[in-house]
Amino acid sequence: MLYATQYIYDYKLEDETHVILNTLTGALDVVSERTTKLLKSKGPLDPALFDADELEVLTERGYLLPHDEERAQVATWFSDYAERMKAFHFIVCPTFTCNLRCPYCFEDLEIRQSKTRMSDEQVEKMYEAMDRLIEMRGAEYAHLQLYGGEPFLRANRDLVSSIIERAVSKGWGVSGITNGTQIDAYFDLFERLPAGTIEQIQITMDGPEEMHNQLRIYADGRGSYEEIKRNVTRLLELEVPVLLRVNTGIDNVSELPRLVQSFEDNGWTQHPHFQCQIAPITDHGCTGCVPNYQPEFKLMRQLHELFENWEEARERYHLMLGYDLERRTSLLRRALYGTSSELAEAIDLSGCSASRQHYVVFGAEGLLYACPETVGMTEIAIGRYAPEYELDTKSWNKWAVNISNTSKCASCNIAPVCGGACPLQGFNSSSFDAYEPHCNFAQQSIKSYLDLNKSRVLELLEMVP
Repeated sequence: MLYATQYIYDYKLEDETHVILNTLTGALDVVSERTTKLLKSKGPLDPALFDADELEVLTERGYLLPHDEERAQVATWFSDYAERMKAFHFIVCPTFTCNLRCPYCFEDLEIRQSKTRMSDEQVEKMYEAMDRLIEMRGAEYAHLQLYGGEPFLRANRDLVSSIIERAVSKGWGVSGITNGTQIDAYFDLFERLPAGTIEQIQITMDGPEEMHNQLRIYADGRGSYEEIKRNVTRLLELEVPVLLRVNTGIDNVSELPRLVQSFEDNGWTQHPHFQCQIAPITDHGCTGCVPNYQPEFKLMRQLHELFENWEEARERYHLMLGYDLERRTSLLRRALYGTSSELAEAIDLSGCSASRQHYVVFGAEGLLYACPETVGMTEIAIGRYAPEYELDTKSWNKWAVNISNTSKCASCNIAPVCGGACPLQGFNSSSFDAYEPHCNFAQQSIKSYLDLNKSRVLELLEMVP
């Protein structure tokens, strides 16, 4: 007897014709409605129900299995993955202070206005803690990312430069997430470092100049567009990879065509190190009151309306989607357009880096966090590194949630391409007393992608009239 995989996403294409996606293996196939119904049935299936050719394809591509142990196998993969995970992503907040007052920021204004910054003694303690964490896990590599607040403030140049130089001396790669307004103070440092040391600088630009200057503002209300434009250009001249993030919401999505055209006008798209991520504003805190928030599947529909050919626009302007949306659609995109991405391998089931305990965040006040979006939420810190090192493994282990150890995800047909979504949203929906996966319209995103690309499916199947 055979068993149907639970990881089948079914999309009705035409009468009696369905597209099925194996969200575990990445297989995409066209089958009859009869076959679809058989694959959706519970319990063992008689091989005689399928003709010989159909049986061979369905078995080879992972739709039919010789056993009913798939969930156990997925759980084993997670266990094995944890054993193989020999790397750390250390996120360092040298300060919580920020010189901008963006209205949608998830960090409280109080923490952004604070003058909290790391001392030299804290930096020593931080690197001692990093060494202990590496030894504890037997990690073979670490990456250091600067975060904040605004990590690249001019006032903190000596502090941040010392943090970077020490990481480089250990052979670690370095990246940073910044508003880009004062990073020019660090250009001479970047020029001195070995080529490739700065692996990426992420900078936010939220629209053409007039739109950006309404959203990315200084405390006195001034916009920040010109400073950022100038600094992005110089970073690319220095061959420092730039990921330009566009926090996209209801108010500014219509401006995306003008914005991406400016990338070309500025000469940025001529650089292989330039990429833009269209990242929907999120509500990871489950507040229900984040300005301009909209579900990702609605954003995807808008992109297809705004650009005559979205796939061509992606290539021309070096565009990618936000992490969740890119992950959920990358397998389909690869199958339909032959375009791969770093998120296209379904066998990576691990979802968010915080959920696989890959992140350790070092707050400017001396605390440790599991997720960068929890910085300043002292009640859910997972320990401290200063004045003395102390790791609360029980609190940290709460974050180790995945698609095999939460019941809602374990029974979900698209769990491998979803990865379990954002753990912080799952915790916030239950006040950290329990965990309830927050699906964030994952099913709708996949359906919308197929709806928007239906003509491409028909074309590939030579079903276009």
